[in-house]
Amino acid sequence: MHWYVYPLAAFACVFLGHFLVEQVGQPIRNVLRLRRTALARMVLFRNVALPKPRELATTSQAIH
Repeated sequence: MHWYVYPLAAFACVFLGHFLVEQVGQPIRNVLRLRRTALARMVLFRNVALPKPRELATTSQAIH
């Protein structure tokens, strides 16, 4: 084989590897960012009391 094939193949492998890492890494970073956001919001509502069963009733019959 010619001498330039190996450097070209190495460059192609590095380029494709970087491309694949970006394509797979972006969704993973989005999921982790969404998780951090959800955990931060859960901390904000930590002291909020849940509604009582009577407050969830939609009809007067369910209240009685």
